[in-house]
Amino acid sequence: MPMIPKAIPMKELKNYYGNSLNYDYINFSDYFRSLSAEGRRQTFVTDKKFVGIKDEIGGILSDLIAEYTGYESTSVMKDTANDIFVSLLYCLDMALFTFASHEDALEYIIENNVDEVYKKGQKVIKQCVFECISLLVKAKNTRINYPDRKYNSIFEGEILSYLKKYESKYFAHGTKRVFSYNSVNGCGGYRGILHLKRYLENLIIENSFVNVFDENTIQNLCYGYCENNDREYNDIGANIYSIVLMNRVFAEMAGNSGLEVLKTDALKLSKLLKKVPEPEQRRLIISCAENVSNDPYVNKSVIRLAGHAVNALNGDNLGNIIYIGEIK
Repeated sequence: MPMIPKAIPMKELKNYYGNSLNYDYINFSDYFRSLSAEGRRQTFVTDKKFVGIKDEIGGILSDLIAEYTGYESTSVMKDTANDIFVSLLYCLDMALFTFASHEDALEYIIENNVDEVYKKGQKVIKQCVFECISLLVKAKNTRINYPDRKYNSIFEGEILSYLKKYESKYFAHGTKRVFSYNSVNGCGGYRGILHLKRYLENLIIENSFVNVFDENTIQNLCYGYCENNDREYNDIGANIYSIVLMNRVFAEMAGNSGLEVLKTDALKLSKLLKKVPEPEQRRLIISCAENVSNDPYVNKSVIRLAGHAVNALNGDNLGNIIYIGEIK
């Protein structure tokens, strides 16, 4: 296998060999290793470099295990060793996530030893932690004024507790933390600190959407939703933003400018929508939402929630996802 000239930029490398990366073989959940393997398959990474990468990862892992034990041992329990190994890989992935393309990330792997990639990843993780602290402050500043126990618990301890306990060296990947209160669009399969960052970004968008409406209107809507569904006021059992959003969508369909969907509106909409097949019902709900907002997150939310709305509609349970009645 020919050697790759170190000084040749990645775009020139592609022309030099006539090869290009096959993105189907690159996995973001195992980015460093899958990208390195694809680089080797396409002859960007030499056999010597590829073997060296494996050896360097093994060396860093040994150092981390020794450091974890206070240099009293070179071995740990199998589960602990696996956590440290996955944490190491997560750190390498985080370094590569800063690049704009797979090609740029692979060029960085080729031109640097693994230890440099690891050090860069550690810096990226620490920066992400600082960003999460800033995002938490912003999320608190946009907090919805409603007494739901689960919603408020994430601001009153859960997120801060996660940040305080976050271990960037031996358990950087963490686990997909399940908070008491879920965002509508989820966190895209992210792990560790990236999961928290996406979660906070989602919360800020959802809070900001709800806060466009009058505070008393939101509280009365949520109280009404709880009463109609036999829920305690402090245990709404749903994402607040999803209720407000879908109330707005169905109010739009009914020709109302606010959030109010009266029983007569609901009956009329139900009768009209049931005249068409379920896929068409879903399409109509999604298309109507385009008049509500052009924000990509909001549109994605409606696409996600439309299926639930159709099921509720055809099961005569529309009140399970929106508040039907006068908002006092």
